[in-house]
Amino acid sequence: MVDEISAEHPSLIEGLPSADYRRIAPVHLASKALYMLKSPREYRIWPKKEKVVDPVTGEMEIRRTGRFRQKSRLLRRKVQVRMFEVMRDRYLDWMMLGGGAGRELLLTIRNTALQPLRCRERRAA
Repeated sequence: MVDEISAEHPSLIEGLPSADYRRIAPVHLASKALYMLKSPREYRIWPKKEKVVDPVTGEMEIRRTGRFRQKSRLLRRKVQVRMFEVMRDRYLDWMMLGGGAGRELLLTIRNTALQPLRCRERRAA
């Protein structure tokens, strides 16, 4: 499923997939959730490079390591508009995959946390 998501949605970082998942230990769940909910920031990302000596020619080459370094700052207006367009129709409960132990959290978000929103939507309809 993650490969399908990456195929359908462009990555913000060239060369990396747009979707990823990792199992989170229960002790880290709260801090990870708070991190994901923080105010959006603009990240500048540079590929890390290393100097390598070509064994045949003896010339020094600079190659990417596959790792990145980054710095962040508040979003510029142009990026705010771009992120709005990217995230316009995405909601937290739609972006979550709930299987196994994650199913209970996903159902809680859908049934409890979103209950006030659903009530407003029903009244507006």
